[in-house]
Amino acid sequence: MKDTGALRVVPTRKSVNIKAVHATTEVTILLIQAILRTMKIEPTDEVPLRAFMMHITRHCALTMSHLLCASIYLLRLNQSRPPVSTIQNGQQLFLAAIILSHKFLDDTTKSTRVWSRCSAISISDIIGIEWELFKLLDFNVNISTIAFEKWATLIADWSVPKVSFPSSRTQVNRSSRNFHPYTNVTLTK
Repeated sequence: MKDTGALRVVPTRKSVNIKAVHATTEVTILLIQAILRTMKIEPTDEVPLRAFMMHITRHCALTMSHLLCASIYLLRLNQSRPPVSTIQNGQQLFLAAIILSHKFLDDTTKSTRVWSRCSAISISDIIGIEWELFKLLDFNVNISTIAFEKWATLIADWSVPKVSFPSSRTQVNRSSRNFHPYTNVTLTK
């Protein structure tokens, strides 16, 4: 059989690097907000979206591969500048991407009823948003192994700014562009 280079990742239940999950979550939130702005929808508040993403990730036993695959779908969608669709918010967009990634990566997938219970979104809405995202991606959910590995490396190398707290002896440069006046904290890379 000819190798097409299609991604086949076997999900594992071993411990996942928390920094990688955090970085993937942050990138996914940024992508969702950019897509919603393109669709002329008010971007979802970041805190409830992050909580929803973590809830779905924990309760549906998703792997890092699912999160990375879903973020690739969202990246593709962002690059294609989608028209207005029936997707109404960031939670629906994330859920649709996760469902498609779950179906792409796993031979046995969760039923729509399970996704509905976990997300508190109706079954008919889930079917609609899943189909809508599938159409917006031009029915192309295939991800090459090379593309997946490059994206995983990019996410792993992506760093969230670190916060450094000055000691009592440290002279604080208040004119620094990275100085936050309310917390007396300097953000560093």
